[in-house]
Amino acid sequence: MATSSWLLLTYKVRPKLGAKRIALWRRLKGMGAVYLQNGVCLLQDRRPRPRAEDDREWLLRDGESVILETVAVDRLQEEKVLARFQADRDESYREFIDKCGDFDAAIARNGQRTTSPTLSLRRVTSI
Repeated sequence: MATSSWLLLTYKVRPKLGAKRIALWRRLKGMGAVYLQNGVCLLQDRRPRPRAEDDREWLLRDGESVILETVAVDRLQEEKVLARFQADRDESYREFIDKCGDFDAAIARNGQRTTSPTLSLRRVTSI
């Protein structure tokens, strides 16, 4: 039987609010969400849930959302979900390491700077 609990989040943001949709996507990805399809994602259920009311507030501000607690129906399904989480984290780390290489190369380039190191570091850490 499955052992992990997940939060299933579905949301819809009004079409005019593209910037809000992107901000929401980034925030959820930053929280470790794995997207099953547009507007539907899974988050690991961490207890205690910090400030759940605040989370619902920013989700509902400019659209609709539903958050459900769920479990996988069997071990095979849970392993699929865990594999998706692992693949997303692996990709995030690969992107981060690539950005670090770009940052090192920019610093090493003949002492010439096209942008400030602080701005470059901000871009690297915004992954």
